[in-house]
Amino acid sequence: MTAIHIFNPETDYALASFSPYYTPPASVIKLRKDRAFTPMSFAKPGDYILTLDELPTPADLPAYLTHINLKDIPCLLQKVLNTSCHENAGWHTISDNKKINIIPWGWNPALKHILAQAGVPEYMLPSDNYLKNLRDISHRRTTIPFIDHIHTFLGEVNCQDVILIHPQEFTDAESAITHYLNNNNKGEQLFFKAPWSSSGRGILFTEELELHHILPWLRGIIRRQGSIMGEIALDKKVDFASEWIIIDNNEGEPEAKFLGYSLFEASRRGKYHSNYGGNSSEIESILKSKGVKLSPVIIEAQKYALETVCGEYRGYCGIDMLADTTGRIHPCIEINWRITMGLIPLLSEQNQD
Repeated sequence: MTAIHIFNPETDYALASFSPYYTPPASVIKLRKDRAFTPMSFAKPGDYILTLDELPTPADLPAYLTHINLKDIPCLLQKVLNTSCHENAGWHTISDNKKINIIPWGWNPALKHILAQAGVPEYMLPSDNYLKNLRDISHRRTTIPFIDHIHTFLGEVNCQDVILIHPQEFTDAESAITHYLNNNNKGEQLFFKAPWSSSGRGILFTEELELHHILPWLRGIIRRQGSIMGEIALDKKVDFASEWIIIDNNEGEPEAKFLGYSLFEASRRGKYHSNYGGNSSEIESILKSKGVKLSPVIIEAQKYALETVCGEYRGYCGIDMLADTTGRIHPCIEINWRITMGLIPLLSEQNQD
């Protein structure tokens, strides 16, 4: 099946807005332009790279891929679906024989609107209910039931190498501050996190910050997104993630498939820096050399939890984790219901097999 790949790094913020008319800030548009051809590292022969901005085709684009802009969509559909560039009346009749798969970095109402305006037929786009489910599970509060399901799965298993600490959701800044003061009196620092954000943006680490710095930030996030998440900061040694794809099983129910681990670097304050680009076996070796107590039981627990909370979502996702200085694993810091930077080397590796 032919795929159309789209790099839209604004997707988490577009989900928070949930408006078909969302416009990213200039800094994010610049990132989208600068890295627009990121998917070419894992796209398959015959696929297309669609840029949402008018950009020239780079000289290093492999010959087996094709770059298109939004204006090219009608004639691409004509080529692949054997329809007219100007007539879309018959497109719905081939919905059961889908020949094109659109694979964005992540789905949101704004991207759906842009593609619909460009001529993509409705059956090729996610439904409004699908997007609502995606927004709901992308809220960081999903980590609460997710961790509960991991705990349920582990049951009587003696898994002392797992840290199961729940975040807490606050809908007013004063309650969050009280929580901060109570924990700060115990010597525990906190992370406060916006419900929807990415790459460490929308995260506040309370260490060395005074209340007059924290309170306005909390109020601003709650005003824009409705709540704030708070969690205890752990003594982190390694940031890593498990990467997944969720598909339908034979009964139409979700089936989560583990693709491998990724290893990334983030600052002590939670800001994403970069991913390690090695293959899956190299990453696993590095994690073990750092004393991370990897366990297939944790992966099975994550699989169970993903299948339980994902709802209608089908596609790629990554579960951010960390290991503390003793090697114990926190199995869910957050869940990214989209393609992640850590998935890129894994998908590239699959294409080479």
